[in-house]
Amino acid sequence: MNRHGPWMVTRSGLQYFFLCPDPSMITIGDIAHHLSRLNRFNGASERPYNVAQHSILVAQNVPPEYALCGLLHDAHEAYIGDLISPLSACPGVKEALAPLKSLADKAICQTFGIEIGLWNAAKLHVKTADRRILATEIRDLIHGKSWSDLINPYDRKVEPWGCDRAKREFLALFAELDARP
Repeated sequence: MNRHGPWMVTRSGLQYFFLCPDPSMITIGDIAHHLSRLNRFNGASERPYNVAQHSILVAQNVPPEYALCGLLHDAHEAYIGDLISPLSACPGVKEALAPLKSLADKAICQTFGIEIGLWNAAKLHVKTADRRILATEIRDLIHGKSWSDLINPYDRKVEPWGCDRAKREFLALFAELDARP
């Protein structure tokens, strides 16, 4: 396939083209590495807290049949970054990034053999867990703030892991959930 347009180099040295991602250039190792080094909340938490750990928590709080979708729900951020929610709510920002996110999600699903129907069926469960994890993270990591008036956080406290542990745990959970031969 002919690649063109803006691109990035991944940790493993592969090229990711934003406008036409090639599923053969997407690896779980790159995703785990990038997400484990990408801080949530634009780095505003008391201790570094990464997207890989967040993704694991989401995967652990959805029905088992959707756990892989939960683990990979933010995998596109390995390629296009993590934009904090208040910024993505600004007029035009979400609409501008939606095509890049959609292209990345489709390529990621294709890479890991996730049927689009399963991905779409998982969305409500993943979004619910994602919002509750967010409320929990804010309660535990952002100066004791709480979103409990909006959605109930989980009882379990979030303790940030380092990036190396998050990467290992992400890869281990992926290996457990990946049903491909």
